[in-house]
Amino acid sequence: MKNKLIAAILFFLMIMNGVLLYLVLSEPGNQKKPPHNFIIQELNLTAEQAQEFRMLEGEHRIRMKTMDGQLREMRHMLFSNTQNEDFLERKRDSIVELMGWLHQEKDLEVFNHFKRIGDICTPEQQKMLERILRETLRRGPGRKGPPEGHMGPPPPREH
Repeated sequence: MKNKLIAAILFFLMIMNGVLLYLVLSEPGNQKKPPHNFIIQELNLTAEQAQEFRMLEGEHRIRMKTMDGQLREMRHMLFSNTQNEDFLERKRDSIVELMGWLHQEKDLEVFNHFKRIGDICTPEQQKMLERILRETLRRGPGRKGPPEGHMGPPPPREH
C-alpha cells in the first residue's frame, strides 16, 4: 500500500515538474535573444553595417571557440595527471603558463573584436558602443545591475 502511494506521489510530482518546465520555457519573455541582435538594435546599425557585423561576429566566434578548445585540452592534460608521479613539475608549470597566455589572447581577441565593431560604426554609434561596454564592465560577468542612472538609494548604514 505504501509503495503504491509513494509511486503515485512521485508520478504526480514528475507530471507537475513537466508542466512547470513547459510553462517557464514557453513564456515569450524567457527566450534569450542572441547578443548580436542586441548590438544591432542598440546601435541602430544599417543593413550594410549589420551584415558586416554578423561577419565579424562569426569570425570572432570561430577564434574564441578555437581558443576555448585549446584551453579545454590543456586543462584535461593538466588534471588527468594529478595522480601521475612521472608528471614533472616543469610540465605542469609549462601547461599552466600556456593556459595563462591563452587567456590573455582571449582578452585581446575580445578587445580587438569590439575595436573592429567600432570601426564599422558612425561616431555616434561608437559613443553608444562605448556606453554599452562601460555598463557591461561595471556590472561584471553574469551580474545584472540597474541601468546607469537608476541606482536607487544607498543601503542603510549600520551604527
